[in-house]
Amino acid sequence: MKTIILIFVLFSTSLIAKDSGKVCDWIITGGGYQEYLDDMPPTDFYSAFHVVVGNDGRCEYGWRWNPTTRALENVIQESFNDCEKWKKESNIEGECKPYDINKEIVWGKPEFIKELIETSIEEIKSISGPPYDGTIFHFKDVIKYSDPTTFKEIVYVGQYTRKLYDKRKYDWINNKAYLFDVSYDDGLTIQIQVNSEFKNSNTALNIASKYAKVIGQLPTVLRNDVHTVTIHKGDASFGGGSNDILIHSEADSYILDGQLEETLIHEASHVSLNWPGYTLDHGYTKGWRAAQKADDEFISTYAKEHPTEEDIAESFLVWMALRYRTDRISESDVNKILKAIPNRIKYFDEQEFDMYPIVPRE
Repeated sequence: MKTIILIFVLFSTSLIAKDSGKVCDWIITGGGYQEYLDDMPPTDFYSAFHVVVGNDGRCEYGWRWNPTTRALENVIQESFNDCEKWKKESNIEGECKPYDINKEIVWGKPEFIKELIETSIEEIKSISGPPYDGTIFHFKDVIKYSDPTTFKEIVYVGQYTRKLYDKRKYDWINNKAYLFDVSYDDGLTIQIQVNSEFKNSNTALNIASKYAKVIGQLPTVLRNDVHTVTIHKGDASFGGGSNDILIHSEADSYILDGQLEETLIHEASHVSLNWPGYTLDHGYTKGWRAAQKADDEFISTYAKEHPTEEDIAESFLVWMALRYRTDRISESDVNKILKAIPNRIKYFDEQEFDMYPIVPRE
């Protein structure tokens, strides 16, 4: 899945202040802060500029701005994170604090910061547009590690040459891959293809088993058309299509950010619900197109930017959360979903999807 790219410029330098409580003059009068101000658009943005004044008088800073479709709290956090990054690189002891929010000087004014954040929340509520940038980033507990899996058995069948897609090359490769047959207790089977770049069949078995279990947590409807799973090394984004889920095992952010299972839901939705030429591409049905047209909005910016390719996958995850995991999402999220895509929700409701093991067999 593509990631949403934030527009920002970051510049940092080590500077000397006369005392540990004063922002270094050079930041404010001759460099970073002016660059931050100059980079802002005329309207419709949130911004933050953080400064750390070290115990030894040295300073660092970081900043962010984003359109007002993104919460001010997020922009402030990202600005803080950038300041922290440069603080660590320069080995400065001190706390990164906001100097400016939305072009207002807030240094030493915590109550003013609180007021700005509360005002921005009300402003965001009144802004039309998708409620999320990408749904996997906001619904991380639709499936938890402890949830049941249909995984039954994995068997090594040997090494055979296969044509595999590799996102590190954005091309197909021929590889003598380690192959594993995987069975699930709902009767479905898949074959996992592990790139021979892994050390040996035992190493390949460990990585294949890890993903076989998680894929078994996906509902039957999402595994119906998954025939293969391809696993490479490397830090590249996952993918789904042509009966295959593509995994790059060093894309650690999916696991570290707690969205591995939700990313696999997204990619399996491409394979089993929205891929041309296979069982049923829901994206081209009259019912789905009517639902898209009837809804006021898309569930995410990503879906809106790619209505044919991504709307099904983005919307299915929140439908799952709404219908089967309401105890794991906030009332605010429930309201956002129902306001943005009520007709898409109804469309999914009417499909009578096989949701085992999310829903136990009777």
